[in-house]
Amino acid sequence: LAFIIDSSVSNWSALDLTDVLGATESVAALAYAAYALFMLIGRTFADHLVGRRGVQWLITAGGLLAAVGLLVVAFAPTAVIAIAGFAIVGLGISPVLPMAFVAASHHDPRHTGIAVARVNVGNYIGFVIGAPLVGVIGEFSSLRVGFAVLVAAALGIALMARSFD
Repeated sequence: LAFIIDSSVSNWSALDLTDVLGATESVAALAYAAYALFMLIGRTFADHLVGRRGVQWLITAGGLLAAVGLLVVAFAPTAVIAIAGFAIVGLGISPVLPMAFVAASHHDPRHTGIAVARVNVGNYIGFVIGAPLVGVIGEFSSLRVGFAVLVAAALGIALMARSFD
């Protein structure tokens, strides 16, 4: 689910800012930059938060935070607010992939490589699905609706948090 969101942000965030909000291309590029920067920040502090709050709390909070960020993007009246929304999304989904790899290795310690490979296959499927999904929704409705639909994926992450323990 995180990769559905990730591929959508990486493929559509700049276009959302230029086509929907009228931003210049240089400003629109900041959407993905903010997303990636806040993903880096989130991953930097994820282990610390797991130690303090636990992985289930981190994934639940991350999914909810990503949902809020996607709603900010979907309803942003300006490019600056949309960029902030993309940053929130990046922060929210930042711990999901690393924690998924850790959970996979714990579920099958004797076959860690296979378990991690299975997680990665799921990630690639999500990456392939995400951008076209938002693109089709954008074609028939708008990119804003496409990003709003991704709220379901973010909430799905929060609901799946127990599987990370």
